[in-house]
Amino acid sequence: MGHAGEPFFAGEVEPCINGKAVTIGAYFGEDVRSIVDRLLGEQMRDAGWNCEAAAAGAPSSKSRTTSGRSAVDTGARSG
Repeated sequence: MGHAGEPFFAGEVEPCINGKAVTIGAYFGEDVRSIVDRLLGEQMRDAGWNCEAAAAGAPSSKSRTTSGRSAVDTGARSG
């Protein structure tokens, strides 16, 4: 179990953590579709992700976008 009794692979509030959770979950055969859906829903207007997205006007980060894109691809292949 994860934080507050929630399953670990239910996802987190930050796309940076969710990207890693998808990769780990897919490796262990966990159903990560809900996290992938969340990541896709949090994709920024410039098609990327940023852990600091809450900061007004923050653009996506190259490393976070690569991580997010990789996680979405991994989740799609595993599900």
